[in-house]
Amino acid sequence: MKEITKKEFTGIFKEEFENFLRYKNALGYYKKIEGNLLYDYLALNRFLDSYKLEEIALTEEMTFAYVKTAEHLSQSTRHHCECNIRQFAKFLKSQGYENIYIQYDCTVKMPRDYIPYVFSNAEMKRIFSVIDSRESAYGRYDSRLFYQTLIRLLYCTGLRLGEALELKISDIDFTDNIIIVNSGKGNVSRLVPFKASLGKWLINYNRKKSKPGDTYFFESPSGDRRCNHSITTTFRKNILLKAGVSLASANVFMELLTLHAPVPHDRNIIPTRPIMDAFSAILAFTTGTFSPFSSVHSCQATSI
Repeated sequence: MKEITKKEFTGIFKEEFENFLRYKNALGYYKKIEGNLLYDYLALNRFLDSYKLEEIALTEEMTFAYVKTAEHLSQSTRHHCECNIRQFAKFLKSQGYENIYIQYDCTVKMPRDYIPYVFSNAEMKRIFSVIDSRESAYGRYDSRLFYQTLIRLLYCTGLRLGEALELKISDIDFTDNIIIVNSGKGNVSRLVPFKASLGKWLINYNRKKSKPGDTYFFESPSGDRRCNHSITTTFRKNILLKAGVSLASANVFMELLTLHAPVPHDRNIIPTRPIMDAFSAILAFTTGTFSPFSSVHSCQATSI
């Protein structure tokens, strides 16, 4: 986690904000603390400092006033503001402070109108066709082989894009077909098995693209981790466009590659997913509960 310094938090709440974020870090939120979550609480710190309190307190008036500062923003942003101050209030209460108001009831609900897009089998076939026919530049960083391997890895294992790009060469056991995901979502590590057919793609990519001294499996030309944004942009604005798939959602890359349960994949085929698997994926994404339908599916393979 990024070290929380005295320069970042100020005023009477400084020490408690630092302790609170260390507590969040211990719960596995370290990646978010590096980004938006840190800035959210810095903003809350500035807001509370404006009251120029002589002792730590968080009143009902202060709580609603803070949420109101985001009234011109989106519903989800207002919801997160409300959640942030509630969590900080609970932490202060746990530290023994008495004059702390905790708003238990949400006044701003999280939007529930988002429905993930599940690609049809025909769309998936076109997407893989575009990837496999991409023009490739000569040299070690062949873009066609990179996207062929990356998309198949994500599609077949359910890894998140960030998890795949974080993979080190040493994280992949090419003999036993096991991937070690270190510190994934929620700071949880796990083992991910893959079929031998996908292993052929990984072995081929490692043989052709890796060199002594490389750290990341998908090493960038500069020798660093590849960028999520550039890959997502290429997928949405190039690959999907050529595949004839037009979507407004900014999350289509995530939806394609993480909604579906892992399925068998062969070098020259794309597995089709029965409708129950797609339905289960939507349930898992929108309700947080996974439907048992996916446990009884069968896979049908279709040639590219």
